[in-house]
Amino acid sequence: MSPPSIVGGEITRSVANQVERRVIRVAARRDLTGPDVYGALLEPAAHTKPMPAIVGIGGSGGYASEEGVGWRDTERHLAAQGFAVLALCYFACTGRPAELREIPIEYAQSAVAYLASLPEVDHSNINVWGMSRGGELALLTGAYSTNVRAVIAFYSAPYAFPACCTAEAATDCAWTRKSACLPYDMRIPVEQIQGPVLLMAGQYDEMWPVSYSQQISEELDNAKHPHSLT
Repeated sequence: MSPPSIVGGEITRSVANQVERRVIRVAARRDLTGPDVYGALLEPAAHTKPMPAIVGIGGSGGYASEEGVGWRDTERHLAAQGFAVLALCYFACTGRPAELREIPIEYAQSAVAYLASLPEVDHSNINVWGMSRGGELALLTGAYSTNVRAVIAFYSAPYAFPACCTAEAATDCAWTRKSACLPYDMRIPVEQIQGPVLLMAGQYDEMWPVSYSQQISEELDNAKHPHSLT
């Protein structure tokens, strides 16, 4: 298959369809309905043990919207390549809060723990990958965990943003830790992340400017922490 063409920041639908047809044949899906983790677990139908694993965390559109933006295609593709992928719902699905508001970091950590409990998963190779607000949560999860091998953050920010996406919610915090709100503009201590960090940003992205990822990169540089910005 020819390399994906990028149009307006999205993989063209024809290429995405090809990817989806390919991975559906090889990836097995299991819906997770709590009590500790909600979302879906995708694994290759045939795999060798133990597998590396990824917690995938979407953005502010909510769990149901991620199919339409190609996030699910990417998760299925990763599963087809041999990863166990936990597509995590942290809000806007049955059993979870309706809004991106006061979401405990410990909830994302419970997703890491769930993957570590699976016999088919290499518990020393569990990674967290997030996009947009999910990138924020991925960085926070990595910063406050000791069992995350690497963090991948797409279009993320160096500090915590407020809750989303109503005027009322915006007066509250998006994230909590140990039941306490993480205040707006709190710097994410990315230097505490145990493993390498991959940052991805769009040069012309006006919502999540590349300067955000550049600031994270500078902080990691200052800490002599292994990372890459692309």
